[in-house]
Amino acid sequence: MPGPAPAALFGSPVPGYAAPPDTTTQAARTPATLIGVIADGVRAGRLTEPAELPEVVRADLAPIRESFAPTLSAPMLAQAMAAWMQLFGMVSFELFGQLNNGVNARREFFDHQVRTLARQLGL
Repeated sequence: MPGPAPAALFGSPVPGYAAPPDTTTQAARTPATLIGVIADGVRAGRLTEPAELPEVVRADLAPIRESFAPTLSAPMLAQAMAAWMQLFGMVSFELFGQLNNGVNARREFFDHQVRTLARQLGL
């Protein structure tokens, strides 16, 4: 059976819409994988702890950290979330034509940006 349409995973939320569990499970794969990679890097001592977070942000992240990334510090989780947002932003721009008439070498552009993002994370 085919998966959900790209807009269901990458588009803007629709007010009042509750996504079916099969789409939320699929949508969670990428951030879960990214958190796993970062957690492995932390365990291996390969990642540098990011700058401290404002206390209000740390408080906002506490339930997310407890549920999805208990082995990551709040600053590391914030950094992982920013990477996830950048990655999905790039995918969204590609899917919805925002790069049309601007970037023709999309594969090379995406590969370069992902390598840059990985360096920023310390991977």
